[in-house]
Amino acid sequence: MVSPTLKADLVVTAIQRAAMKKMGRTRPLNSFEPALPTSTRVLGDGVVYVNDLKYGEDYPNSFLDVWYPNEDRSRKLPVLVNFHGGGFFIGDKVSGDPLAGASRESEKAVNAAFLSDGFVVVCPTYAFAPKYRFPVQVVQANQVLGYLASRADELSLDMDRVVIMGGSAGAGLTEILGLIHTDRAYAELLGIVPALDAEQVRGLLIDEAALTTRGVTDRNMRMLFQLWLGEKVPDGSRAGNLINVPQHIRGAYPPAFINTSNLQHWFIDSALDLHAALDRQGLPNELFYRDQTVDQLEHGYLNRHAENATAAECLARMRAFALKVIE
Repeated sequence: MVSPTLKADLVVTAIQRAAMKKMGRTRPLNSFEPALPTSTRVLGDGVVYVNDLKYGEDYPNSFLDVWYPNEDRSRKLPVLVNFHGGGFFIGDKVSGDPLAGASRESEKAVNAAFLSDGFVVVCPTYAFAPKYRFPVQVVQANQVLGYLASRADELSLDMDRVVIMGGSAGAGLTEILGLIHTDRAYAELLGIVPALDAEQVRGLLIDEAALTTRGVTDRNMRMLFQLWLGEKVPDGSRAGNLINVPQHIRGAYPPAFINTSNLQHWFIDSALDLHAALDRQGLPNELFYRDQTVDQLEHGYLNRHAENATAAECLARMRAFALKVIE
């Protein structure tokens, strides 16, 4: 069923147009054509970059990039799949989340850290709201994993050691993917057949998800929920309940590293809700939350890891967590 047009759709569509004009982008925001022809390049630091592999046919923006630590393909390497943010209405697999307020180079540096730890890093993109709403992006995220599994030999991927990561909207996808792969009943509610076995998803790096809709009075955040879910009143709606992962967890979930900034309550609430649900059921997780007495941490603060001690600590803990779960 096609959801009705909401006021949020009109506001955000105008923002999308302005952003595309500022970037000088002429290609449609939702495009079935790649940004660039697929190619393989060896960069100056020896990293191998494969761009714009097509992972699906059903929806626009079904492309991903693959980054290898070096040219050696003699053995399969563990995989980090990193979903970008952008409120489900903007963002990019190369430049990341424009809402996070950090530079493109900082985003790339986070990926570089995991490359240095021996991961192959995969960066997908996905279709944008309001034309494509929940659960389309979740379906695409699952397609990414299926595509990688189907080409594991060709791409030298150890798909028995997969870590899923995401920031902001990408963190929401990561959190939901974790539940899809450990709870078939929940996956059926979304009409999704999990692409991997639960044991293949070794861990999740959830970097500032916002999936808790309760008590959100901020106009901009309410609009983002409305935009993605297609619900005028997201809290208590069917879609709002489906994305509330903690209330669906029943005894199984991948090990999760949960990070949150501290200036907006919806990021904090989402992180604490998941942490509490996992702790209640004795499921492994690590919460990284520093309140404002420690530091003022804006959304996307992880990308300031080069100059901010708290961000640097978070990234170091995140990397250690990822290495531990693939052992």
